Amino acid sequence: GKRHALPARVQRPRLEARHGIDETHEGVQAGQRTAAWSLGAPEVDALLGANALDTGACHEIKPASSKAASRAAALAFALALARRRLGSAIRSGKELPRILWCSSPRTILDAGGLYPPGLVRFGLDASSLLMVDARRDDEVLWVLEEGLRSGSLVLAIGALSSIDLTPARRLSLAARDGATPLLMLTSARSAASGATATRWRINPAASGAS
Repeated sequence: GKRHALPARVQRPRLEARHGIDETHEGVQAGQRTAAWSLGAPEVDALLGANALDTGACHEIKPASSKAASRAAALAFALALARRRLGSAIRSGKELPRILWCSSPRTILDAGGLYPPGLVRFGLDASSLLMVDARRDDEVLWVLEEGLRSGSLVLAIGALSSIDLTPARRLSLAARDGATPLLMLTSARSAASGATATRWRINPAASGAS
């Protein structure tokens, strides 16, 4: 039957306090964050709490295994979050909301590529995506950091085989400073990244009886 991407587990690491930002039940001080970003699944959103996903931070998405179905589920989960993020931006009246997607030949083997006609059927306007094919993983990191700091995106998505602590911290700071969230799609074979607001292990699950 049909298969759906579901989070096997949600991890929210303890992050260092952010100087000058007062986080409250309603969110952070005006101008520091955009509206709440949720999954739309009540049972999962309840685990995230009232503030939902931090829109000025990095979130790691990792397939639960190296199997093709698990990798596809992780990509579908990231695109579903992108669709909700884009829809929220459009409803708020933001002109030409853009999502940055960046990968390299090495990481495309793990995360998969984007097919514009398929994106349209999924509910994502391909014209809203800025797709960058970098030559090396370090170039992916540079593109993501520059995009996050530009403040002109509603979301950045990067396909990375793995990411060390120092570049992960740089991307987290860039996401915070640019008030732009980042989804990092990493390989099932790599260790969990540091300096992320949440970590997700994604595995496909068979749908229930119709």
